Amino acid sequence: MKGALLSWQKVWTLSQRWYGDRMSPAFRGRTLNDARAIFASLDLTDDFWMGD
Repeated sequence: MKGALLSWQKVWTLSQRWYGDRMSPAFRGRTLNDARAIFASLDLTDDFWMGD
């Protein structure tokens, strides 16, 4: 499977959404649907991101 090429702006936004709450005591990980929702919010919906 090929990877993805993203602009630095999209990588920055993805990293903020992915890691922004990791230090919170309430953080319990992400479900597959949580991860897919983050990817979809950034229009990262091809097979690479959706795991299909």
